[in-house]
Amino acid sequence: MEDHIRKVMDLREVEPRDRTRLYYMLQAHLHEQAEIAGHPQAPTQEIPYPGFKDFALNEGDRVGYILEHESEIAGFVFCRYQSAEELELSELRASRLLVLVEIYLSPGHRGEGISQFVHEQMLEAAQRKRMPMTWTSLQADREANRLYDRFCRWAARTKGFKHQRLETTDTDGNPRYRYVLRLQ
Repeated sequence: MEDHIRKVMDLREVEPRDRTRLYYMLQAHLHEQAEIAGHPQAPTQEIPYPGFKDFALNEGDRVGYILEHESEIAGFVFCRYQSAEELELSELRASRLLVLVEIYLSPGHRGEGISQFVHEQMLEAAQRKRMPMTWTSLQADREANRLYDRFCRWAARTKGFKHQRLETTDTDGNPRYRYVLRLQ
């Protein structure tokens, strides 16, 4: 990752003052995802997000992070710790995984290497806890999948992780890829 990005980035847990901004960014992200999946929503239509409060309050096994770039909120990350069995990944021989639930960068902050920074930070957290890391992406989101494939190859080459990309579907029937990184 380029040093100039690392110097101006901060990934911190959500604080009460962030909740309103976080909510509106989440709505923008959900509208983008619906459009990519071929189910566009009216711009004014609110899309419900079960568990938002848990991520916004960092409750239970869910943690929300705010990504700041030069003191401006540039995006967010929602993650949780979940059992391999619940994810139907029991072959990993790990009791729990770090699951990246949502990653969003506002349009003005894309293409700057920030996503690589976020993934590196989450990978370091998984590495410290000695657990695999996973996330899913809509198969239709080619741009994101190119980024994720590149990141997985980087993690294998530089950090010694083994990676997989599995085909799956979400609860709405949309085809998705599940990315899995685990220590060898």
